[in-house]
Amino acid sequence: MSKSRCTHCNAPLAEGTTFCAYCDLGPGGVARPPPPAPSAVTEAASSGVTFLIGLVLFLFRQLVRLVVWLVPPWSRKTKIALGVVGLVFVGFVAVVLVLNATVYSIHMDAPRYSANPLPPRQRPIESFNVAQVVLDMRDTPDRTLDQRKQAWREKYEGRWVSWKGTVDTVYPNIGHLKLLTVDDPRIQLEVKFDPIHAPQLEKLQEGQEARVSGMLWGYDFTLNMPQLSEGALVGERAPGHVMDVP
Repeated sequence: MSKSRCTHCNAPLAEGTTFCAYCDLGPGGVARPPPPAPSAVTEAASSGVTFLIGLVLFLFRQLVRLVVWLVPPWSRKTKIALGVVGLVFVGFVAVVLVLNATVYSIHMDAPRYSANPLPPRQRPIESFNVAQVVLDMRDTPDRTLDQRKQAWREKYEGRWVSWKGTVDTVYPNIGHLKLLTVDDPRIQLEVKFDPIHAPQLEKLQEGQEARVSGMLWGYDFTLNMPQLSEGALVGERAPGHVMDVP
């Protein structure tokens, strides 16, 4: 099968791309839009993590009340000991959540979706696959976490990709989709959608294959999981066209 060629310099185009690697032009001589400028890593806990910590603390408080009122035969020392153990556990969970959201992950200082996203057919899709990204971001003895973060900013942050996987979990109302990638089912991919796409997401079933298009928005170094923003479900045969899930 012959490869597509650049309409400007006639160089062969890499599979799945629309912009030439030599002259950097796309169909009709359109210049490749520059990637967003590397952004500072947001070092504050996300609202989701804050909510989880608040929920854990609230539940712990209710548990303490139950212990005090429903188990009166226990001595005061026993109740205090149980309270301290529970508080230490809650603190440990809170620290893990905050560290994962601030230290062991990175994301663009930009929203997960916008009012006027770039249409899928106009996105300058890159040719690298998800396994390549995860392999490049893995923990190795010769690199620090900060060096891996810097490599993410320089190589991948803000790039547009189109990847395929099977549905693992989906939460349509908040625009959240998690896929197990075709390249390697052990690799998870998190995709953030505008909630207006909820009707499409509701049709997805666990284990169903789907192709998504989005911008490389963040990376979870604990789970080795890329995160996409501006998510869109696209057709397998025509990656530039939005897919209506059957």
